[in-house]
Amino acid sequence: MALSSSKTLELCSIGKRKKQEEEDPQEKKAKLNESWRNLDLILSLENNHRDAAKNAEIQRKNIALAFDFVTAGFDTDHRLPKSPVPTSRLASVMGSWIQSVMFFSENSSDYRCWVVFEFCLKNSVVGVHDRILQAFAGALRKDGGGGGSSVDFFNTVSGCLDLILLSNPRAFSNANKDSWLLCAVEVAGVVCRIFAGGSYGSGEVLGRMSGLLLEHFVSFLRFRPNPRDIFPEFVNRLLEPLLELLVLLHERSKDENFIEVGGFLERIEDVLSNGLFHPAHIGGFFSFRGLNSEQKARGSKDQKSYHKHLFEKLRKFILEKKGKALEGFGYLFHLFVISARAQKGPSLGQKGERSLRKGNEVSEEGQETNKPLFEVFVQFMRPLLLDGDAENVFDELKKVAEKLKVVPDDGANDILIELGKISEDSFKGAHCMLKSVNEILSSFIQENIYVRTEDTSEGAQFSFLKEAYDVVVSISDKIYMLWSSMVHMDDGRERKMLPLIAREVIAAMTNFLEIEYKLVEDDLVNLWLMMFSYMAVYISLEDTDPFPLLASEISSLGRKLINVYSELRQVNVPLFALCKAVRLLGSAGDAAVAGYSKFISFPAFSSHIYLKSMGSWLCSHELQLSISDAIKSIPEGQASGCIQELRTDIIDTLQWIRLPSPRQDDEKCSIGTDNTFSCFQVLDMQTELLGIFFSEIYTIVLDSLSVTATNSILIGNAIKDMMTTIGGSFCDLVRTQSHNVEEFIFSVTGRRLYNHDLPESDCGVWSNLSGVSWVYVFFFRMYVTCRSLYRQTISLMPPKLSRKASESMGNFFFVATEVDWREKPEFMDVGYFSWIVKPSISLPDVIKYLTKDFLLISSTVCAPLVYIVHVMALQRLNDLNRLISSLEFLLGSGKHKSRKQVKNLIAVSRQEAAELTNFMTGHIKLSDYAGFFLSGRNDGTVEQILCIMMPGTWEFAL
Repeated sequence: MALSSSKTLELCSIGKRKKQEEEDPQEKKAKLNESWRNLDLILSLENNHRDAAKNAEIQRKNIALAFDFVTAGFDTDHRLPKSPVPTSRLASVMGSWIQSVMFFSENSSDYRCWVVFEFCLKNSVVGVHDRILQAFAGALRKDGGGGGSSVDFFNTVSGCLDLILLSNPRAFSNANKDSWLLCAVEVAGVVCRIFAGGSYGSGEVLGRMSGLLLEHFVSFLRFRPNPRDIFPEFVNRLLEPLLELLVLLHERSKDENFIEVGGFLERIEDVLSNGLFHPAHIGGFFSFRGLNSEQKARGSKDQKSYHKHLFEKLRKFILEKKGKALEGFGYLFHLFVISARAQKGPSLGQKGERSLRKGNEVSEEGQETNKPLFEVFVQFMRPLLLDGDAENVFDELKKVAEKLKVVPDDGANDILIELGKISEDSFKGAHCMLKSVNEILSSFIQENIYVRTEDTSEGAQFSFLKEAYDVVVSISDKIYMLWSSMVHMDDGRERKMLPLIAREVIAAMTNFLEIEYKLVEDDLVNLWLMMFSYMAVYISLEDTDPFPLLASEISSLGRKLINVYSELRQVNVPLFALCKAVRLLGSAGDAAVAGYSKFISFPAFSSHIYLKSMGSWLCSHELQLSISDAIKSIPEGQASGCIQELRTDIIDTLQWIRLPSPRQDDEKCSIGTDNTFSCFQVLDMQTELLGIFFSEIYTIVLDSLSVTATNSILIGNAIKDMMTTIGGSFCDLVRTQSHNVEEFIFSVTGRRLYNHDLPESDCGVWSNLSGVSWVYVFFFRMYVTCRSLYRQTISLMPPKLSRKASESMGNFFFVATEVDWREKPEFMDVGYFSWIVKPSISLPDVIKYLTKDFLLISSTVCAPLVYIVHVMALQRLNDLNRLISSLEFLLGSGKHKSRKQVKNLIAVSRQEAAELTNFMTGHIKLSDYAGFFLSGRNDGTVEQILCIMMPGTWEFAL
C-alpha cells in the first residue's frame, strides 16, 4: 500500500514537470513576476511617498495602484510561486501608508482609500494612527445622498471602524483632542441630518457608526488625564452643534417614527456631561458667587476661572440670535445637577428629601446643599433674563409695538414697514430664550433646589427669583403690546411666532409660581388680567395652529394659582382677586384709576371677544373642578369666614354693575383709551358677566363648602347675612306690589326698562332683554344655592336653633312637630320667596311676569333663564309634594280643629303645583330639538339639555 502511494506521487510530480516544461516561456516569466508583485507594490509606494506629499497627481496614482492591487484577486491563485513578501507584511506597510494619505480631506472621502484600508485591516494587525479620526470625520462630511455608491462607501467606512475596534477596543483612547473634536462635530452633523429627515432607516449605517464614535468619545472625555485643557475648545467648537442636536432629539423623542432617539439622546447627554461637567470641573462651578456684592467680592478670583467661558458662549448665542443653541442651553442645567449629585453624593442629598421637613427646621446639610446649586442656577439664568443683551431682544419688540400704537387704521403699509425691522431671528431668539428659561426652571423645580425655610442667604435667593419673575412679567407686557397691535394683520411669520412666545411666557410664570408663591405678592389681579388679555388674542385668532397650546398653558396657570393657594389654606385670595379682575375688565375706566390698566389700556378687541375669552376657560370643567376641590379643602372652621368674604365680594359686584346717573360723562363709559362704548354697551357686558361668570363662581363656592354639625350655626348665620345683602334688590321683584320687574331692574342697574314720559336719551331706558335676563339668572341662581345650603345647615343645627332658622325661611314644616301642625298649619309654608320678604308673591306669579318678555322668545337668547326657572320650579314642587302629603295626613287623622282651613291649604298648594307642572311640561318640547334623545338614566341628561338650549354660548354648569 505504501509503495502504491509512493508511485502515485512520483507519477504526479513527473506529470507536473512535463507540463511546466511545455509552458510558453513568456507565460512562465509573467507568473514569476506576479510572485514578486507584493514587493513591487511596497517599493513603488515607498519610492513615491516623498514626492506624493508634494504632487497630488502621484498620490492619486498610488491610490489607484493600491486599489487595483487589492481588488485584482491574484493572491487567491495557488499556481503562483510563493511571494517573498507575505500578504500580512504588505497589509501592514500599506496600512500605515494609506492612513497618512487619508488625512487629506479629499482622500478621506475617496471610496478607494477605504477599500484599501479595509483590506489592510483584514489581513494584518495595523497600527492605528492617532489622527485616523480626521479621516473618519472627512468621510462623515461626505454627502450620503441615497445612491448605491454612497451606500457602498459608508458600508466600507463602517466596516473599517468595526475592524479597528474589534482588534483594539481602546484604539482611539490616545487620539489627540483636535482629531476627536473635529470628528465629534461631524458626528453631530450626521446625526442631525438623520433625524431631521423623514426616517431613520435611510441612515442606518451612518447612525450605527455615529453611535460607536460617540460612545468612544464619551470614554475619551471621561478618562482624559487633564480634562481642563479640552474645556475651552469643547465650548468653542462643539457646544453649538451638540445643543442644536440635543433640541432636535428632544423634539423627535415625541415622535413614534423615531424609536432610536433614546439611545442617541443618552449619548449626546453623556458627551455634554463629561465635556462640560466632568468631576474635575464641578468644584469650579460651585465656586461661583453672584447673589450679592459681598459674595462677588469674596469670589472675584473664582469668577475669572475657565468655567466662565461657558456662560460667555451663552451671551454670544444671545447676541448672534442662535435660537436652537439658546434653546438647548436650558437642558445643561439638568445635566449639571445630575453630574454634581453623582460626584458629591450624600452631601448634595436627594431631590425632594428636603421638602419633607416641616416648619422652620433648617439643617446644615440643607444649607450646604442649596447654596452651591442655587449659585450655579444664578449663572445659568442671569444671561438669559437679567443681562442687558437679553433685555435688548424684547426691547426691540416693544419699540415696534409702541410705534404701531400710533399707526392709523388704514396704515397697513406703515405696519409692515415697522414689522420688517424685526428680523425673524429676533422672534426665534426670543422664543428659544424663553424655552431655555423654562427648561432650567423645570429642572430647578424637579430637583427641589429652593426651599424657603432653608434659605439662609438673608433673602438673597428670594430677591433673585423676584427679579427674574419681574423680568418675565415685563416681557409679557411687551409681547402682548406687540401682538395686540397686529391682531388684524394677515397671517405671517409674526402671527406664527408670537403665540409660541406667549406660551413660554405663561409657562415661565407657572414655573415661578410653583417655586415660590410669594413672588406674585399682591399682583394677583394683574396676573388674572394678563390671562384674560392673552386669551382674548387666542379667541380672535383661534384658527392658528399654535394657539391651542397657548390656551392650555393659560388654563394650567389659572389652575396652578388656585391649587397653590389651596395648599396654603388661602384659596380666597386668588379667587376674589379673580372676581376683582373680571370687574376691572368690565369697566376699564375704573381700571386706569386703580392702577390695573396694564393689560386693558390698549385694547384691540370688542367686548364680545373679552367675554368669549373669559368664558372659554373660566367656566371650563378643569378650572371649576380646581376651585371646587380648593373650597372643599377649607377647614370647617374657616367656612363661615369664606362666606363672609364672598358676601363682601357680592356687595362690590352689585355696586360695580350699577351705572352712574344718566347724562353723566355724556353717557360714555370707556373700555380702554382708544375704544369707547355707550354705557348701555358696557352694561350689557357687565350683566352678562354677572349672570354667567359671577353666578358660576359664587355658586361653586357655596356648593363646595363642607357643612358639619360643628360649623352649621356659623355657616347658617353667614348665609343669612348674605341673603340680607342680596335681598335688598331681590325684594323689589318678589314683594306683593305692582311694577315689580321694573323696580327690580332699576334697583340693580340704575336704569329703567319702561318710561314712556321721557325720550330714551334723557332717561336712560335700557331695553336689551338678553342683558336683563342675565340679571335674573344671577339672583335666581344665588337664591337657589343659598336656599339649599341654608336648609342643609338647618338639618344639622340643634333643635331650638333649627326651628328658629326654619321659621325665618318660611318653611316651618321642615322641622315642625305634630303639635305645630295641629295648631298652626297655615304657617308651615308661606311661599317660595318668603325668605326674602313677607308677604311675597308665589313662584308662578314670577313666572308670569317673565313669560311675556323672556320665557317665550328664542331659547338661544334666554335659555339660561329658562333653565334656572325650571330648577326653581323643581325645588318648589318638591316642597309642595311634602306639604300636600303632610296636610292630607293631618286631614285624615281628624286631629285638626278646622278641616276647612286644611282643605283650603291643600287646594292652594295643589293649584300652585299644577301651574308649575303645566309650565314645565308646556315649555320644553323635546320634538323641537332634532337629534336629541332623552335617556332614563342619570348620566348627565340635564347638561345635555342645557347644551342644546344654549348653542354657541358659554358653558353653564349648574
